Amino acid sequence: MDRPQLLHELDVALEHPLTLLVAQAGSGKSVLVSQWVESHPEVCFAWMDVVGADGDATVFGAHLIDALVESSPACGDIASIVLGAGTPFGRAFVTALVPKLSATAQIVIVLEDLHHLSEPALLAELGEAVALLPPNIHLLITSRSDSPVAWTGVRLRYEVPELRQAAFAMSYDESAQLVAAITGRELDRASVATLLDRTEGWVAGIQMAAMTLRLRRDSTQFIAEFGGSDRLVADYLTGEVLGALPPGDRETLFELCALDYFSAELLSDLGLGERSSDLMGRLERQSLFLVPLRDSREWFRFHQLFRDLLRYRMRSEAPGTEARILEGAAAWHRAHGDEGIAVEYLLRAHDWESAIDVILDSAVEAIEAADVGSLARWLGALPADVLAERVDVQLLLGILTGMSGDAGLAENRLRAIADRPESTLFERACAQTFLSALVHWGHRPEVAIACAEQALASIERIGDAQRPSRLPGVDAMTTIAMLSLGRAHFLVGNFAQARHWLTAALATDGAGHSVWRIAVLGSLALLSAWCGRTGIADRYAEDALALARETNNWRHPSTAEAHLALALTAIERVEPGRARAEYREGLARIAATGRRQLSWVAYAAICDVVDLAENDRLPGPPTGPSPPVVADRLLARQSRSLRLSGAPDSARRLSDRSRVTTTSVVFEEAAAELALGHPDAAREFVRHLSDLPDAAEPLGKARALILESWCSAAVGLDDRADGLLSEAMDIADRHGLVRVFLQAGTVVVRRVEHLADGLFHPTCLAVLAAAGDHPDASGELEPAGAFTGRELELIALLPTRLTNTELAARFVISVNTVKTHMAHIYRKLGVANRRDAIAKATQYGLIDRAATVLEASR
Repeated sequence: MDRPQLLHELDVALEHPLTLLVAQAGSGKSVLVSQWVESHPEVCFAWMDVVGADGDATVFGAHLIDALVESSPACGDIASIVLGAGTPFGRAFVTALVPKLSATAQIVIVLEDLHHLSEPALLAELGEAVALLPPNIHLLITSRSDSPVAWTGVRLRYEVPELRQAAFAMSYDESAQLVAAITGRELDRASVATLLDRTEGWVAGIQMAAMTLRLRRDSTQFIAEFGGSDRLVADYLTGEVLGALPPGDRETLFELCALDYFSAELLSDLGLGERSSDLMGRLERQSLFLVPLRDSREWFRFHQLFRDLLRYRMRSEAPGTEARILEGAAAWHRAHGDEGIAVEYLLRAHDWESAIDVILDSAVEAIEAADVGSLARWLGALPADVLAERVDVQLLLGILTGMSGDAGLAENRLRAIADRPESTLFERACAQTFLSALVHWGHRPEVAIACAEQALASIERIGDAQRPSRLPGVDAMTTIAMLSLGRAHFLVGNFAQARHWLTAALATDGAGHSVWRIAVLGSLALLSAWCGRTGIADRYAEDALALARETNNWRHPSTAEAHLALALTAIERVEPGRARAEYREGLARIAATGRRQLSWVAYAAICDVVDLAENDRLPGPPTGPSPPVVADRLLARQSRSLRLSGAPDSARRLSDRSRVTTTSVVFEEAAAELALGHPDAAREFVRHLSDLPDAAEPLGKARALILESWCSAAVGLDDRADGLLSEAMDIADRHGLVRVFLQAGTVVVRRVEHLADGLFHPTCLAVLAAAGDHPDASGELEPAGAFTGRELELIALLPTRLTNTELAARFVISVNTVKTHMAHIYRKLGVANRRDAIAKATQYGLIDRAATVLEASR
């Protein structure tokens, strides 16, 4: 098979006195050079297959002369120049040939398989001969190893092109082409990629796999199982590599092959240092399937197929070797902080108890870091009888299974421990705690509430002393149970209960740990944003993300809710660009752990973003049923879309079929009646608003006031309508709510425009600008809703002349964070300094508005 790129790289041999090709057996060196020779009929080639007998300088010289004579008629009498005098290969030999060679056409001397030569004197003469060759003579050497030729002088004098092992590795396209040529059929991309990975692009390996594939129907299974123990591969490597090594080297290889990676320091500590270092040096020089991991060449591994063969032979010829080496290497890696490699080795050695010790030592840190994939896989590798004897391991496996996204299997595992009569009180409490924590992974919120309540009741009866030393303690469990209780209440729409439990979780000792504190702050931010408390939501989210940055947890999944909260506050302020950016950040962190229920919250957010920016495309919804609070929001969105598109009757019928839990759906039911000209029917819906769980929240209050204003306007009570809408604007000013007015539609927006002519509300400008009905509304001052909660708190304190350092101490944030907030405030106000900021904020009533926010946050 032609390899044009390599052939092109070989063309440089015609411009240099020496070119080297050094690669392992079966890499395709000979085939490549043969193809290159055929591609240059204008050049004479003197091909010499080097064999062991060529170690004699006289034999080598005679062999070389034969190759030259065969290559060109002009060299026909060259033998008499040196051979007649019995001159062995060396300086005198080459010097004698130079005049004759200079008179010939261009000749490339190919020395194939130079690794067969080991005589230092002859190799030294070869190195010196390069400098004596005339310009029309080129030397191309192929070898499996770096021969101890003195090339240093040549490299200092000339550029020496080299093609080494990595250059001969086949690409994906080349592998597919070779397999198709041998088998007569094309493999799918995944099969070719797997074969390429298994062989690491080794030409002979791919070729032998293809030869076997001709006789196999199930190519996918064969490729998945293909390795060094395959008959063709084993025979080839045994004959070409292992067979040439002395018995002592083979024994050392059997010890080294047990390790995935090895270094001189590791091998020395395992008692293999001196003999293994010598062998590694020889293997690397001979290109015997030893691969350096980095340029520093401190760590090495074997080629996968060679390693597979060695392990196959080791298990047959030295059965006790593998476990001994693996246990020693596991101890070394654990002492050097590489617990992951230590566990892998212990599992392969079937040292189950030692593996469990390392796993449990890593458990709490892994849970907090949400790095659960490896732990779950390790525990899954333990035999069933070993698992059955360790309840602590079963607990950990249940926790990790849930965090990996398999809520159903996790529930089964944890429920079995919680319901088991012989479980200790701590084991039962731990199982109940993490059953409740499944609320974000698809667990039914009402079930999570029951589990969390049971967990907290059990925790009250136990002491931390009863905790198994390597599982989460009572403080952490308390925080997790309260956090889960708050999340579950939020998902079913019990906002007051959600706020109670999340606030309680924030005050627990367990929340002193950064990851749990980030999670609780994020959940509080999300709850607040959902209810329209945008200033408080921003503050919670900013605190969560600031802590995440300070503790290097900014990519941690626990930050997802903070990002979603910022997306929701941006949505309420009608800032689709910012909302979309925060949504993407939140979604990336949700995807890392597969939290399906939270995916629904994110989906609700992106639906709102798409509504604000009509050119956006809506992604598909998550799988499974949505939580009630999301179902309400999506139902309200669907109803609103029908109403605003001129089908209020369809909107009313759609809403009638729902089980109402929040004011968003009732708002749409009343709005549909108003759009149909039925103000009395709309008033009936308004009366029911106060019975809903979010009626006392800012969005609930604003919706009620907007509806009452709309109803009053519908029956000609304009003054009352304006007063009620002004009250709604007061709430909107305090909480940065803009979208709720746009959701009502044109009738309410026109009322806002009328109101803006008589009274100043910062939100009026924002509503009219967002609706496109007031071209100059956003020209001089960004709407109050564009300021975050923290920014409004700082605006309230601008007249106090507190320094940045004093402001930082007051809000328990860094001075740099204060400076960042101030820069944002100045930009939004369109000013350059604090004095002008105070004047502009006072002019537009922002100081009083901000003071209200500051007071509410205390």
